Amino acid sequence: MNKNNIAIAKRMDELMAPLEQQIMMCDSREELLMMACAMMQRTHEIFLQELGENGTKLMYKDFA
Repeated sequence: MNKNNIAIAKRMDELMAPLEQQIMMCDSREELLMMACAMMQRTHEIFLQELGENGTKLMYKDFA
């Protein structure tokens, strides 16, 4: 892994830390699923805002 990839991975870990903490605070299966749904909705909104409709479709296509 080159230095740039290491820096990106480190930054991703930093950004994910608060989300991981919130996930750990979920007390039930229902809360965990609510959290997952909220994250999916927000992810979709970010994709649309930053990538537009075509870019969003590509993200989901690559995901599947």
